[in-house]
Amino acid sequence: MKRATNTIILMSLLLLCITTYGTAQDTRSFKWLRTVYGQSQRPYSDNFAAFYEAGKWGYEDRDGNIIIPAEYDEAGDFIKGLAIVKKDGKFGVITPTGKEVYKCIYDTIAPFADNNIALAAIDRNWYYLNSNGKVQSLPSDMTFYSYHNGLAKVMKMTRGHARYGYVDAKGFFVIEPIFEQASDFFGENAFVTLNGRHFSINAKGKRTALDFPFTSENTFLSSTYGSGFLKQGEKYLFIKYEKGRYYLLPTSYSEVNEFSEGLALVKTNTGRLKYIKPDGTTALNLPANCTAAGNFSEGKAWVCMGGKYGYINPTGGIAIDTIFSYASNFHDGIAYVAYGDRQGIIRPSGPNDTWPDLRIEKVTLVDVNNNGQVESGEKFQLNVLLKNYGKDPVTNTNVTLTGQAGQAEWFTYESNKNNVIGIAPGQSTTVTFEGKANMDLVSEDIQVNFTALADNQLLAVQSSLTFPAMGINQCKPLLASYWIHTPDHSVMAPGKSAVLEFSVVNEGTDIAKDVSIAMRWPSGVNSSASVIRLGDINPGDTKEYKQTFVMDTSVAESGQLSIVATLTDFTKKHTDVKYLMFETGKMNLAVNLLGGGATQVAMPAYMAQAQTQTASATGAEAAPAAPQPAAPQSELLSGLTRIKEPDNNKYALIIGNEDYNSFKQQTLYEPNVDFAVSDAETFSEYAKNILGVPESNIILLKNATYSQMNFNINKIARIANLHPGETEIYVYYAGHGQVDGTSKDSYLIPVDVSTTSPAEGIKLEDMYATLSESGARRTMVFLDACYSGVGRGIIIQPKETPIKGNLVVMTASSATQRSMPYQEKQHGMFTYFLLKQLKDSYGDITLEDLYKSVKTNVQTNSVWINNMEQTPELLSGPGIAEGWRQWKP
Repeated sequence: MKRATNTIILMSLLLLCITTYGTAQDTRSFKWLRTVYGQSQRPYSDNFAAFYEAGKWGYEDRDGNIIIPAEYDEAGDFIKGLAIVKKDGKFGVITPTGKEVYKCIYDTIAPFADNNIALAAIDRNWYYLNSNGKVQSLPSDMTFYSYHNGLAKVMKMTRGHARYGYVDAKGFFVIEPIFEQASDFFGENAFVTLNGRHFSINAKGKRTALDFPFTSENTFLSSTYGSGFLKQGEKYLFIKYEKGRYYLLPTSYSEVNEFSEGLALVKTNTGRLKYIKPDGTTALNLPANCTAAGNFSEGKAWVCMGGKYGYINPTGGIAIDTIFSYASNFHDGIAYVAYGDRQGIIRPSGPNDTWPDLRIEKVTLVDVNNNGQVESGEKFQLNVLLKNYGKDPVTNTNVTLTGQAGQAEWFTYESNKNNVIGIAPGQSTTVTFEGKANMDLVSEDIQVNFTALADNQLLAVQSSLTFPAMGINQCKPLLASYWIHTPDHSVMAPGKSAVLEFSVVNEGTDIAKDVSIAMRWPSGVNSSASVIRLGDINPGDTKEYKQTFVMDTSVAESGQLSIVATLTDFTKKHTDVKYLMFETGKMNLAVNLLGGGATQVAMPAYMAQAQTQTASATGAEAAPAAPQPAAPQSELLSGLTRIKEPDNNKYALIIGNEDYNSFKQQTLYEPNVDFAVSDAETFSEYAKNILGVPESNIILLKNATYSQMNFNINKIARIANLHPGETEIYVYYAGHGQVDGTSKDSYLIPVDVSTTSPAEGIKLEDMYATLSESGARRTMVFLDACYSGVGRGIIIQPKETPIKGNLVVMTASSATQRSMPYQEKQHGMFTYFLLKQLKDSYGDITLEDLYKSVKTNVQTNSVWINNMEQTPELLSGPGIAEGWRQWKP
């Protein structure tokens, strides 16, 4: 007898895992025990939970201590002190100490039955495994099944026909194999067919006629209550068990769960969820906004209302408020939940419970010269005072420092994260961030943000600090004026000495530091100074200087000479070159150097042409402009216009995989990929407008399954193969990447594949091979995904993925790093700076320069904004090791 599905889930609701939580929610109905840092974790059973990290499974206790390291390919729950595990492709059984009751040598092991016996197989030889370590070999001329309620179904061939009976725990037939079909025992009874008639039988073989037909594959009954469901087509009819007999009721449902704690979850044909009793009557109707729910376990069932998860009691009352982005069943008094992008363990709160209460008391700045502002090159400290106002200790608090976009490159910190092991009730501690302002600091108010998050406290606490900065980056030192004359103000003549008087003004908003002027004297003019050092000049200030020089007799008595003066400052970003002209044979006047217009920046020819065409259409008699569409949400799409005309030889495959929970039935929550769909949609617009790919040649996949990804990768390669040497291919992917823990191969993860089973995804090596062998003139791949396999401090180093042919791959991060989002911009960090540089350069940029720009911006901003190192990488096929540098997208 098959069991009904454990959980009815409308998986599309898990899209809402990124949530801003209000302050009106009840967070005192449960206690957040600790944060879980593994990639995935199963619910607790026997006080242990299986966790997944770096491609393998292990076990931890209730406190998060690892009791068995992650070394298994698969790991089942502990039940009565035993767990079934898989290692190197074979199954075995272990205890919580890691001791092998049965070595990993079996091809399959079914779950242990209530009599502590499990069915196992090696090379088509079948065995019953007892929990005490004893193995019972089974005859090869019969087919044995798992035990249920003390009896196991057995199939024996009799005169060429399959006949079913039942054996006890010792292997002896208690019901002879005479039935054409038979179910497992559920409680006291099983269903059988004899001579075409259908019966229920008890453990002694007594038969009671059934009024309806059945098959073992379409019947789901409760071992505890007897009642259950019969599947007919796509509907489930209710089977009522009463006084030893079974009745088929006409009530039907579209989805059903098994009975648990006296209630079964069903979905009506109108789509509403409710719980029913073993007699078929309704126990509890769930509200219309409840779109998913689970079985009752330990007096509670999880529900999803409005996209948020919580728990109800058997009367339908809210036991734990719906604030989570994922929730599991309660086992051993605790449950596994996700709150936003954080995963943790909770338990129901009690009347005598106490809580930690971490707060940031204040944040202070201490700079070297103690003037309350940070100056270029100055070291400083940011001190964060933490205090625990609660009655429970605060454990393992991570304090992170982040800043505003655009200010990241101005500071260097020893670390952006500090950890405090514990803070006792009523105690305080100070966390210090050591920093130094870089020399290119800009004078403006600097805002830094602090987030303190304790392992055993649900909500993070935040604070910010704004302090003034005095930089040098926005200085603007200029040679303002000069006057060349003799000391006695006589006519300039050969053999005389002369004086150069000049002034320098700082028209910028920052101090001009270490201003110097390199002097190139004309032939026949001698001076002791080739470099004049003026030092620092404050904003708006002017410095004057005098320098003497001598004109020898080789200088013409009447003529024009020029001194070349080159002004620079510490940043080397501000250079002012002036030609200081004077004449011999006369007296020279003072010269003002601050006149003249600004220099125009060169613009690509096709942009200049586009600008001219736009201007010509705005004459006085032009037709009224059409109404403009509303501004797009992404700043990357704002003002985006077509730069390149469509090129029919260009094709693009663009994939954005964001929702990793709606497309597969699973009990493990998997993090979604923030903004992946938006990134793909935006890249599609850039492919059309900046890269010149015709809209009809763009394949855009949003939340793509394995079959969709595999089909379209091969499709675009086949198109290129039809026109060898002519097509250009662009491939963009945003979504999960993962490394297989055994082979170390890297995979792209479709939305219907779990990150815990990466080998079921798109193997990166295979995709590269398909593209490089397509015959395309060139192929560019952009991957906003990571393959680090990071969890609990362990990192899988993926093996190098070979690249061949005219193929260049730009990745969002290095092999052991995570690819991070840019929350403020609502894009992936890599994708944002990739597209921004394409837009800023109007697409007129080499691949080498594009990569350098993206790498610099991502490296700097990821550390500052996300507190994570992220370094994009570029890989190319061996045949174009250098040639790709001058490619243009």
